[in-house]
Amino acid sequence: MKFENYCPHHNTLCCPACISTNHKNCVGLQLPRDVLKTAKSSTLFDSIEMSIKDIKTNIDTIIKDRIDDPTRFRPQREKCRNEIKQFRIIINSHLDGLEQQILKEFNAAEMEVNLKTDKLVADLSEKTKYVDILQITSHLSRNMDQICSHTWTVN
Repeated sequence: MKFENYCPHHNTLCCPACISTNHKNCVGLQLPRDVLKTAKSSTLFDSIEMSIKDIKTNIDTIIKDRIDDPTRFRPQREKCRNEIKQFRIIINSHLDGLEQQILKEFNAAEMEVNLKTDKLVADLSEKTKYVDILQITSHLSRNMDQICSHTWTVN
């Protein structure tokens, strides 16, 4: 249906069907063309127009602020950078501790191996002395045999 009237009480356009149902008790129904003529000069129209200008100005200001503020993320970036630095310090400290522990264990194992090696070398050196004595004894024994046989032959 066609809107033929305006109800100032409900601030809406009305068709003949809704006038009889929804606007029975409304007073001052007007024709839309009459409302439009007075709307241009009304304070409500001026207020709406001013609100639209304010909204446009606010939007322009926000756009300008966003364009003119390339550093707006700097505080967040710095916060993230500092958190990363702190995390790296924690990780590096943990790795340094692990390194010290591993080096300590390695040094202890190295000392144990060196002690065992030194003992083995000392034991082998002792055995080498016995081997040297055995070689000398064997050599003397052979020489004694030759001396004895030479003595027997000379006699």
